[in-house]
Amino acid sequence: MTRQSIDIPLNKIIWEPFPAPSDGFVENIQHEGMRQPIEVAREGEMFRIRDGRRRAMAAKKLMWETLPGFVGEASDKKGAIVTLSLNLHRSPNIGSELK
Repeated sequence: MTRQSIDIPLNKIIWEPFPAPSDGFVENIQHEGMRQPIEVAREGEMFRIRDGRRRAMAAKKLMWETLPGFVGEASDKKGAIVTLSLNLHRSPNIGSELK
């Protein structure tokens, strides 16, 4: 089954403290666009980011109104496990963040 992304309004995201993306990362998003939708969990009318915080923060810095995202439910245990797995295996710095 193929998932469809939807446009997530940035003003509906629950923003948690997270280091700002590098200028190089933001410039890449500006020039190349969003290649991979973020993953969010729906919490009422709001969305909590599960994967893609740097991408979402870059979009916010670029003053986008929306960004593409896949939506799961807050109680979606499988989604929470995937998020934990992604973050455990991810390097603290992505290559574009090292500029």
